[in-house]
Amino acid sequence: DLPAGYGGWQAFDSTPQETSEGQYCCGPASLMAIKNGHVYYGYDTKFIFAEVNADRIYWKVPSDDEEWEQIRVERYSVGKYISTKAVGCDDREDITHLYKHFEGSELERVAVREAVEHGARPGTYVDQSVPEDVTFTIDTDDDVDIGEDFSVRVKLTNKSKQERYVTMYLTAQAMYYTGVSLGKFWKQRYDVRLTPNGDGEVEGRIDADLYVPRLVDQGGIKFFLMGHVRETKQTFAGQHDFRLGVPDLILQVSDKDKVINIGQEVHVNVTFKNPINTTLTKAGFNFEGPGLTADDKVIPHNYTKPKETATAVVKLKPKKKGKRKLMVSFTSKQLTQVCGECVLEIV
Repeated sequence: DLPAGYGGWQAFDSTPQETSEGQYCCGPASLMAIKNGHVYYGYDTKFIFAEVNADRIYWKVPSDDEEWEQIRVERYSVGKYISTKAVGCDDREDITHLYKHFEGSELERVAVREAVEHGARPGTYVDQSVPEDVTFTIDTDDDVDIGEDFSVRVKLTNKSKQERYVTMYLTAQAMYYTGVSLGKFWKQRYDVRLTPNGDGEVEGRIDADLYVPRLVDQGGIKFFLMGHVRETKQTFAGQHDFRLGVPDLILQVSDKDKVINIGQEVHVNVTFKNPINTTLTKAGFNFEGPGLTADDKVIPHNYTKPKETATAVVKLKPKKKGKRKLMVSFTSKQLTQVCGECVLEIV
């Protein structure tokens, strides 16, 4: 039911988050239609286009029945890296070019505008009459693990030849892996004076004892910034998604098991250090591995005190030759998504 040129690869979403025509399904959608913004071809092309090449638009919503006011368009935050697993190894293969034209190119912009005109809010793109001569950038520390304090910064640049006075509100919210915010746990106001063609920076400190009790699933935090320039009435809205790292599980094969034969019992030692100032309860190690057998798939570990190391011994009896991967995860009521893996050579 597709016109010529729209065959070939079709996109599916195997874990749809909403219904399509009354059922939880998504696709098939032509990659050629997605790439060019032709969202009027089935199936669910609009939804998948929004996943890979949408513009993020911030609106000011009045309390009465007045029209929404467009504050800012963020053109390059969705679909930066579209990936799949490479064949035969664990490397990342970039397939962004299959779903969208080069970011910021004329063809990519044409595709977005084409999709918008066939979406729920046609005519979205309007010319901004308010000058935007102050830029805002939200930044955080790099490589922060759960349990560590960290800083968030807002950098400002005044591109005009006059002074600018800026008022900003910066908030932090716990975030599910889907991007949905759970609740605000930190808020700061900043007042900044910028000299002509000058820069400014403000910083906030987030303590681990403040954010750890509020984290969910994959340790995500969403920062949201609202800024207002007094002289020009410029309004800025932006967000920054930040994910805390989790220490890896350490897997070690005992020295006597360096050469592994089929049917031979192998012991793999697993260790994990609790990084937070809270006792981990209802915990356990879960493991699996194709071609490997085990006495148990779950090893309970009732509790782990703050900064204490939890250990477990995984007992395996390989049943197939070749390279076999063992994957282990540690879960608890307070902390999840702790993983580790190792490759065993079976002869």
